[in-house]
Formats: sequence, structure tokens, C-alpha cells
Amino acid sequence: MRKAIVFSILILTITMFQARFDRAWGSSSPSDAVPAELSAQGKISVVDGKDKQPTAQLIREDGKAFLLIGPHQELLKELRFAVIQVWGTPDKPILNRKAISVSRFEIVSIDGEKPLFGKLMAKDGKAFLHLEDGTSLELSAKPNQTDTLLVGNGHFAWVIGQKAGNTVLVSKFKVL
Repeated sequence: MRKAIVFSILILTITMFQARFDRAWGSSSPSDAVPAELSAQGKISVVDGKDKQPTAQLIREDGKAFLLIGPHQELLKELRFAVIQVWGTPDKPILNRKAISVSRFEIVSIDGEKPLFGKLMAKDGKAFLHLEDGTSLELSAKPNQTDTLLVGNGHFAWVIGQKAGNTVLVSKFKVL
């Protein structure tokens, strides 16, 4: 009797979650179901979204594409051609395309290299990159690059370069 009750509760729970996922993704078969939270990795492109507004789209290696929405949408559009990892939840399809409401993301690579990502800070004529973990790295760059980094004070940026202690010798960067 106890096993039958546990089994019935399990079946009911699975059925409820299946219905929730079907509504979120417009799916009608169990093989199309996705977890409540998901992670996806791929390249970023920018496409027309709702009301023809530019929207970030993640394209996985298998060709599946997802529109990326949520609080990071503007930053994600600036990462065109980067390979990123996103975490989030399924959202309602937009223009018959699956959508992910992104809660967080990580830049995996830009031109095959792993960048540092953070917020630019300027202090005493020097540029610093403040990382998510609280670390601040001084950015050592060519004078024209340093000027651009200083003007980007308060903006997010990715930086590629050689790290030596708390200093990065900048080879490439983009202020977002």
C-alpha cells in the first residue's frame, strides 16, 4: 500500500512538471521537455526579436538556437561572436523561437581565448578591472588603449592578456 501511494505521488509530480515545461516551451511530447533550470553553451548572434528589436541569440554546436532575454540582455548583445555559457529558465517562445531568461552567464572564449570579465574602474590615471569575485586587476596597456579603458570607467569589459600577479598586460579588450 505504501509503495503504491509513493508511486502515485511520483507519477503526479512528473505529470505536473511535464505540463509546466510544455507550456513554457510550446512542447507537446515528453521527449521535448526541458528542466526548470537549464544551462546552454554556444556562440552569440544578434537577430530581430519581439517588435523587431535586436535580441541576443545563442546558437549551440548542434544548431539549436535560443533567444536570450532577461536582465543581461543588453550585455549579451554586445558579446556577438563570443562563445558563452548561460544559466536560466525557459521562457515563453518569441516568434516561434525558444527563449531563455538568463540569470547569469560566463564568457567561455573570444577568438579562442579565455577573457577576464568585469567592471572597469579608474583610479589615479590607471585602469582596473573589478572581477565578480571582488578581485581588482590593474590593466597595463598601450597609451591609446589606456585612454579608452579610462573612459569606460563604470562599464563592463572583457580583457585578454597576460596576467602577472594583480596586473594584466592587455592585448585585446572591448568596453561593453
